[in-house]
Amino acid sequence: MDVTFKTLRKTVATLLDEAGLTARQIADILGHAHPSMTQDVYMGRNRVPPRMRSTRCLSTKLANG
Repeated sequence: MDVTFKTLRKTVATLLDEAGLTARQIADILGHAHPSMTQDVYMGRNRVPPRMRSTRCLSTKLANG
């Protein structure tokens, strides 16, 4: 896997998110005017790859009985 500038930015955004910074704070660090840009492109919130959706759903159902 090649390491690109975007890969590094996404890694930074993820680490800052895990450290508890708000989307606004992360957007400021990355130079985005809108936190939604940061969330949609770099943080990938609420995104599950299509191949993982059914697996996650099945795992949840099995765990909950």
